[in-house]
Amino acid sequence: MSLARLSPLDVQRMVNRVLEAGLSPTTAHHAHAVLRRALRDAVAAELVSRNVAALVKPPLMAFHEMPTLDPAQARAFLSTATGDRWEALWLLAVTSGMRQGELLGLRWSDVDVEKGVLHVTGNLSRGPNGLEVTRPKTHRSRRPLRLSQAATDALRRQKADQAADRLQAGAAWEDHQLVFCLPTGRPVTAAWLVRGRFQPLLKRAGLPLIRFHGLRHTAATLWFRSGVNPKVVQETLGHSRVAITLDTYSHMIPDLQVETARVMDELLRSGPVKQSSS
Repeated sequence: MSLARLSPLDVQRMVNRVLEAGLSPTTAHHAHAVLRRALRDAVAAELVSRNVAALVKPPLMAFHEMPTLDPAQARAFLSTATGDRWEALWLLAVTSGMRQGELLGLRWSDVDVEKGVLHVTGNLSRGPNGLEVTRPKTHRSRRPLRLSQAATDALRRQKADQAADRLQAGAAWEDHQLVFCLPTGRPVTAAWLVRGRFQPLLKRAGLPLIRFHGLRHTAATLWFRSGVNPKVVQETLGHSRVAITLDTYSHMIPDLQVETARVMDELLRSGPVKQSSS
């Protein structure tokens, strides 16, 4: 179809077809968003005079609450992980909120254990040539992170254990400079990590099976419960805007509304408000 002939009705029909095909409202919402952005570029290039997708109301995204670990469960998870080959990875996931691809793409050149800092500069993903570390899509995703002492200590042990693996592997070692890899140095697939290591660890700890991404959500909810500034949480997670952080996590913390009510009660019980003399 010619861009000049595209109408709001055509866009609405496209959205309807996505829904009729059995896909979720969230998928339809994203499809509409991609088209709207493409047509915005077409307007800028003067290929069309208006963005017809902007005239069509997108479907509401389906809301699915992501299961997380509460503080007691997080402690049980990390306690069970003590001594595990992947202990440093589990600690980083819970204490830094890093994405799975960021963890599996972390390189030793990005880690400074002496200063207790690491820099997120890559993401392990599958490309045309197999698993490879690529640059994060946004500049916000490329960020420094301050390490907890427990994570720093675990990374020191990880480096020593990896040196032993390297000697054991000999000529079979593949040097990708990855912090987390197989005993031969090869990258780890996300599916293997989840099915082979993460889910069994949850079972040993007596915890419900959650998605790996739930550890990132766990970190965020624990920060919010502890009163960490939302702006700091946004920068740590690598979100582009603080509004995304608040929209994603505020509903997971019902105690926040209790706290706002408590603060208001205290303010109103503190006595009469002094009038300004001006």
